[in-house]
Amino acid sequence: MNTIQAKKIEITNYLSSFGIELIFRNGNYFCKSPLRNENEASFKINPQKNVWFDFGLGKGGNIIDLCMLLNNTNVKGALQILGKTTFKNDFFVFHQQETNTVTEIKHVQTLQNKALKQYIENRGISVKIAKKYVKEAYYKVNEKQYFSIAFKNDKNGFELRNKYFKGSTSPKYYTTIKGLKKCNTINIFEGFFDFLSALQYYKMYVPTYDTIILNSTALIETTKEHVLKYSKINLFLDNDNAGKQAVAYYKTIHRNTINWSKKIYPNFKDFNEYIK
Repeated sequence: MNTIQAKKIEITNYLSSFGIELIFRNGNYFCKSPLRNENEASFKINPQKNVWFDFGLGKGGNIIDLCMLLNNTNVKGALQILGKTTFKNDFFVFHQQETNTVTEIKHVQTLQNKALKQYIENRGISVKIAKKYVKEAYYKVNEKQYFSIAFKNDKNGFELRNKYFKGSTSPKYYTTIKGLKKCNTINIFEGFFDFLSALQYYKMYVPTYDTIILNSTALIETTKEHVLKYSKINLFLDNDNAGKQAVAYYKTIHRNTINWSKKIYPNFKDFNEYIK
């Protein structure tokens, strides 16, 4: 893609691919800035000229300028990113749902998008820790384009998250991560944000013990053969009904099971809510 082709991409559609809600007012579109955190919409897009201006930063430009800032890259890098994604000529806001199924992964790359980094930081997690375990994926849902944080499972499927989207690709499966120590203890987390939260909490980049991230409590029975190889299970699950049922299951199949959710964050839904 060259600069002429890139500038034909409508900024409104580009921002919509983040799941950003656009408000039409007096011939222009406004939204909360994707370049920083703010409570009021002060990011303006002129659809006739296809340019933007961030009143909080005092900066503006075309779509290439915006892509460079969001991805901390140069013109060449921005053209590569824009060239790998297609944008529909309509608007959409994707709200969080458990049932979102991704129909096609277009591209996976190292985490670099500024909006996704901010989302991780807003959840209380260092980007430096997160980059060891997550990527950035561009994908399609119901014929519309999105991008999100991507966490890979052991069967090459992905868990996908951004501020507005929670979904996954097939096959749905759990993720295993090797620990620093060779021992007979295994950690089990429900989701990857809880796993990253634990690393943040303990100020570590790699878990001490071998670890399973379930990616869904519906997968607990598929882990049975794996976890029975260990003499001790440490559980870091959610303090909700699904989490309690999972704790009960593991205690049924393994007598040496410790529920750390009740010890570390008993008054919070999960590990991530606890550290935020």
